[in-house]
Amino acid sequence: MEDNILNKLKTQKSKVEFILLSYPETRSSDSDLIYRYVEYFHTPKDNNFYEIKMSFLRDLLREAPPMDSFKRLRADFNKEGKYLGTPEVQEERKKRGNKFRKIFKEGLF
Repeated sequence: MEDNILNKLKTQKSKVEFILLSYPETRSSDSDLIYRYVEYFHTPKDNNFYEIKMSFLRDLLREAPPMDSFKRLRADFNKEGKYLGTPEVQEERKKRGNKFRKIFKEGLF
């Protein structure tokens, strides 16, 4: 069943949304989001993900989309009110955003 769903996901955005929907912990951690993305979409089905050699994992990460694109996609979903992180993570992201807006507004950057 899950394989049918995964095969229908064609864009990075739809794949990221599937992960955010399926694994709430990835809403608060871009590292967990990237890990699940590689696990689902860049791991041969005949291998146990946890037994893959580091060199193979490195090659997979090289083939995966750029890491900052995951952060942007997650942020885009968050702007729509979807797949929000924990309240603590939301507060930290809000503080960081306010800090950067203040820096740009005051011309300090």
